[in-house]
Amino acid sequence: MKQIVALVLAVTSMGLTGCATGARAYADTAIGNRAEAATVWNRPQEVGFDWGSDIEAEVSRQCVFGFICWGYEDGGGFDIGAIIGSIFGGGSGGKEVADPLVKAAAAVAVANAQKADGIFVVSHETDAFDILIFKRRTARVKGKAFTLRPMGEVSQDRADRVRNLSALGGRAMVSLPDITR
Repeated sequence: MKQIVALVLAVTSMGLTGCATGARAYADTAIGNRAEAATVWNRPQEVGFDWGSDIEAEVSRQCVFGFICWGYEDGGGFDIGAIIGSIFGGGSGGKEVADPLVKAAAAVAVANAQKADGIFVVSHETDAFDILIFKRRTARVKGKAFTLRPMGEVSQDRADRVRNLSALGGRAMVSLPDITR
C-alpha cells in the first residue's frame, strides 16, 4: 500500500510540475533600464520658521524741483506695467510687489522688530502728493514677523526616500509610513 501511495504522489507531482518554455525570451517594453547620473548626494539642512508679532513700518521719499530728493529710493518715474495691470485686472494676486518703496518699508519693519528674520506682508498701501515743485510718496506695510529655526540635517531615511522616488520618475514628496516602530 505504501508503494502505491508513493507511486501516485510521484506521478501526480510530475504531472503538476514542469518547466516553463515559450518562444518569448525578451524583456517587456514597459520595463526600462536607464542609468542614474553620477552625482554626490548630501543631506540638506532643514529650516522651519516661527511666527512672531504683528509689525508695520512707513517710509517716504520727497523731491523738490524734481531733482533734489531725500528719503528712501522709490525707483523713480512711474510704472507703465502697473497702470496696464490695474486697467486690465492684472492685480498683485500673490505676485511679488514691484514697488521699491514698499520693499523698503518691509525692510524697515524687519529692521525695527525686536526679533525677526523676515516679514509676511499682509497689506501694503502707497500714497502720493504731487504739486508743481514738490512731490512726496509714502508706503506703509503691515505684516507678521517670522524667525527662522534651523532643524538640522535631513535624516538619512528621508533623503533616501526622496532620492529613490526621484530615480523612479516621481517628483512629489510622498510621506511613507514608518514601519520600524
